[in-house]
Amino acid sequence: MTNSWRWAGARSIGTSHIRTNTACQDFAGAKLFMRPEGPIIAAVVSDGAGSASHAEAGSKLVCLSFLRACREFLVTNPVEELVEEDVWNWIDEIREAVNARANSIALRPRDFASTLVIPHANFVTRITMPAKLLEAYRLIRPFVQNLQKGGYDSYLLQTELMERNCYREIRNG
Repeated sequence: MTNSWRWAGARSIGTSHIRTNTACQDFAGAKLFMRPEGPIIAAVVSDGAGSASHAEAGSKLVCLSFLRACREFLVTNPVEELVEEDVWNWIDEIREAVNARANSIALRPRDFASTLVIPHANFVTRITMPAKLLEAYRLIRPFVQNLQKGGYDSYLLQTELMERNCYREIRNG
């Protein structure tokens, strides 16, 4: 088994962005941290809210702020000491970074709106996946299984995927 991590990322512009001639507002990042207990990779994904005027900058700020918080923690602490409260504190710091950026250019934090998804091999906060992403999850599963067969420590959550359409449920009572 190998001790090295590799990651790949991709993003694509959605059809509504193509139709309205707007940029892809998503951002993702990963950082490898070399620790005495072994290498640790942190990954983050952010989806900029299409209704926000600076969503692309917001999603980038969210990802970079999260990776910075990981680095600050891991410089002085082993990952085993990470607790949920630490992650909530990081989220508060990310929120403050967004507020500061908005205030610095006389905008509202809402103008930088984006989601935060934090998958990690050692800890996982809740991952919310809209139904449109379920097919991508189904496609990536065999890819990760092949990585595992090749000796890489790559994992997906063992969870049941469900599609939910709340609008249909409201219409149908």
